[in-house]
Amino acid sequence: MTLTELARLEEMATEGPWTWYIHDYSMATLCADGDPIENPIMDVGPCKSCANAAKNRHEEWKWGRCLTPKENNACLIVALRNHAKALIACAEELRNIADAKRFNRDHFRDDTEFADWVKSRAIHTLRSLEEV
Repeated sequence: MTLTELARLEEMATEGPWTWYIHDYSMATLCADGDPIENPIMDVGPCKSCANAAKNRHEEWKWGRCLTPKENNACLIVALRNHAKALIACAEELRNIADAKRFNRDHFRDDTEFADWVKSRAIHTLRSLEEV
């Protein structure tokens, strides 16, 4: 998938942030704005052993009780959606750095100035990811 395709998907997807709404021991709904009725995206359930354990103990199924691939995949979907804009912006900044006119003296006097600019942009981009 290209960056352009990813950006198009991000624009067309339901606006974030996305969260999981836990109904009971049998299902959770991925939703926007915390509203599983008005803004549902997809449903997911626990593995059978977790669902049975919760049912037998008459308690609700909870995220994190069992880290099955299914639950980890569900959490990854949310994390990627909620960070998509920042990840796309980082990739675009990397493209800006890669396309910089290093030898154009109107932009950079020497390689040191170019390297300082690259480092500054990289630090700024990494900080923007950490703030998400």
